[in-house]
Amino acid sequence: MSTRLWSNNAGKVDLVMNVVERPSGGFSVGGGISSRITSGPLSGLIGSFAYSHRNLFGRNQKLNISLERGQIDSIFCINYTDPWIERDDKRASRTIIIQNSITLGTLVHGNQHDNSSLSIGRVPAGIEFSRPLKPKWSGIAGLSFQHTGARDEKGNPIMKDFYGSPLTVSGKPYDDMLVAEFECVYTGSGDQGSSMFAFNIEQRLPVMPGWLFFNRVNARARKGVEIGPTRLLLRKRDDPLIGV
Repeated sequence: MSTRLWSNNAGKVDLVMNVVERPSGGFSVGGGISSRITSGPLSGLIGSFAYSHRNLFGRNQKLNISLERGQIDSIFCINYTDPWIERDDKRASRTIIIQNSITLGTLVHGNQHDNSSLSIGRVPAGIEFSRPLKPKWSGIAGLSFQHTGARDEKGNPIMKDFYGSPLTVSGKPYDDMLVAEFECVYTGSGDQGSSMFAFNIEQRLPVMPGWLFFNRVNARARKGVEIGPTRLLLRKRDDPLIGV
């Protein structure tokens, strides 16, 4: 950045600044070895790839694309954030997330009778809006969709375990649900310490027959108290299921 000052006869100063933006995007590639015990010639090997841009379209919008791949597990994610939608006076922000993941399910469901393993496939996608409501208060509202099911080693859907129990609530190869969410957050700070309170409501919407339907209310609070040179942090969380 370079700066020049010019003066005119009216006693005013004109300031001219030449600003050159640094590269705001880039790629990264990595690899490693996982401690999980698997079989095959490439057992334990994992690789990752990521691309990020911190100033998309020159408007401080952020885009992150990542892929992590192992012999069984894999996670692909796209995350886009607009911190100030159309420069509106409410300072609303928007986040869009799309993800496709496959994780090993033996830790929860165990191996099958023939010692074969199963995996859990999830495809969530959602959009979330947030904005300040008043001083120290902010609100978040979002809508998301999730498609989840179990698969065998060949990628075929599994509907029941070895004992004949269903692996999905709907009785179909996959469970689908549409979630509407609202959250209100209070954050404050003062001479006696900081505090936070959040109230969250989630509602599953049965748009199609067989889609999951229930609601959930979550409340959490945190209070920090300074006692001399130390700080005491008090937390309280409540997560009851109030309807099915």
